[in-house]
Amino acid sequence: MVAKPFDADEIYPQLGIFVVSFQYVESKLAEICWRLTEPPYADGERYVLAQLPYGPLVQETRARIAAFIERRQLDRPRFVEHSQRVLDECRDLGHLRNRIVHSAYVHLEAAGELQGIMRSNLRHHGTNDDPEDDIEFLSTESFTDTLTGLAHTAFTLGQLHIQLIHWSP
Repeated sequence: MVAKPFDADEIYPQLGIFVVSFQYVESKLAEICWRLTEPPYADGERYVLAQLPYGPLVQETRARIAAFIERRQLDRPRFVEHSQRVLDECRDLGHLRNRIVHSAYVHLEAAGELQGIMRSNLRHHGTNDDPEDDIEFLSTESFTDTLTGLAHTAFTLGQLHIQLIHWSP
């Protein structure tokens, strides 16, 4: 097994990119909800949406899309299925964000030099099916799949938003 490369100067910027990109997804969810208020972009509604924690914001987006489809009497089952799948991805991203952001990042040093970084989510308590603790030794590739998935979800959420604007009066 080949060891993954370690470079702290690449790892922490990737973590920052994840956090900022996640904020984009959260903002896009609030924007969709604000667009789907009655009337659209209602005064004061943006502040209310900004106060929602992430999980309830995903649920609110789901409810508002369903209400919009019903109100406009749109027969778009593929769109509804697609939007549910995207919102499921958003929900899962919230769990991933919590796991990453609420982890401890332990610097492993030897001879006075940083040799590695370990991420450990102390809130994760293994299940009977997966008794392992949530521990990972970070490399320059640690966030590659995470960032790719987040980018895909953000892009798809943006397309969903554009479609809702297209169907709006």
